Formats: sequence, structure tokens, C-alpha cells
Amino acid sequence: MVDRSVTDEIDDERFSENTAFCIKLLIAGVPAFLVCVLASIAT
Repeated sequence: MVDRSVTDEIDDERFSENTAFCIKLLIAGVPAFLVCVLASIAT
């Protein structure tokens, strides 16, 4: 029998790390996205 509480904690930790990573990617992508939008409007 596997202790589920330990694996659940690991899953929660991994999920929150992935969420933080995705948010960082989104934030990093916003300026580039805005530049592309502005460039397409300007041309």
C-alpha cells in the first residue's frame, strides 16, 4: 500500500511549480506579443 498523502504533496508541489513557470512564460511573452501587434498595426 502506497502512502497517498506523500504523493499528493509531491503532485501539489509540482503543479504549483508548473503554474509559476507558465505564468512566467506568459509574462515574458507579453512584450514580444505587443511588439508584433504594434508592428502589424504600423505597417
